[in-house]
Amino acid sequence: MMETMEKFRDLIIEEINVAVAALDLNELQTAVKEIIDADHVFCDGLGRSGLVVSGFAMRLGQMGKESALVGEATAPAFEKGDLLLLCTASGSSPTLLHHAEQAKAYGGKVILITGRGDSPVAGLADALILVHAPDKDQSGRQKGSIQPMGSLFEQTAQLICDIMSVKLMEELELTSEEMRRRHANIE
Repeated sequence: MMETMEKFRDLIIEEINVAVAALDLNELQTAVKEIIDADHVFCDGLGRSGLVVSGFAMRLGQMGKESALVGEATAPAFEKGDLLLLCTASGSSPTLLHHAEQAKAYGGKVILITGRGDSPVAGLADALILVHAPDKDQSGRQKGSIQPMGSLFEQTAQLICDIMSVKLMEELELTSEEMRRRHANIE
């Protein structure tokens, strides 16, 4: 029993290592620059991918960057100079495609974290971060993952957001202590 757990642990860690090593770091650098230049950053995704960008929006707020989740009651209006950061493995969700179209119509930019560089949403993206991992509709074993559905994509997307967070901290000359002052204190 324990041998099986160790095997799964090791295989999953290896999958993550392979997916992260395959990232084009220039794509992440481009995204970081777009985030810095944006007036407001709106984050959006569905399901587990949405949870990933929800955490990233929180981290951006702790950095002092104006950020919001699309659809939340406290989200401000999207305007020219704003940025929409989308996370979707397939890039084919009608809802997220519509949000990208709206962002472009308002004069904003779109960053896309995706597993499909040829998707409908990718066609609207100003910057694309391509993740080499299966989405929920692809068989994991066919794409080299033992994990179900989009787990490897979501794990890699979380690490992308964390890598960008650390780079943003460097670029903005922020420390964890400075960010902690903006951390929620009514919990």
